[in-house]
Amino acid sequence: MTEHILCSEYLERPITIRMGWDRSLQGFFMSIEFAAEVREAPIYSHLTDPELRNLGGFADDLAPLIRTLKRFELTVPESMLQEVRLDGMLNKSGCNTRWNAAGEVISS
Repeated sequence: MTEHILCSEYLERPITIRMGWDRSLQGFFMSIEFAAEVREAPIYSHLTDPELRNLGGFADDLAPLIRTLKRFELTVPESMLQEVRLDGMLNKSGCNTRWNAAGEVISS
């Protein structure tokens, strides 16, 4: 599994957006969670998305995940989306990358 992480804001609160490719399940995933000390239910999880239910909760392309980001009025850098797509194309596994809002890798 690959994981790409971006910290952002939603409803004036810090959030974490996690996207990636699950090699074993052959699909893209995404979760959006408040970045808080107290664990809250996710704002969004691919596993509970009705649009992805018939696909086992995983998307075969990024389109439904990008639609979800737009619905929440959230932006993910295009460079991060390109890397997530590439992970799927290459069937990658085992990388964890943090991004900043400018689309630059801050750690991997």
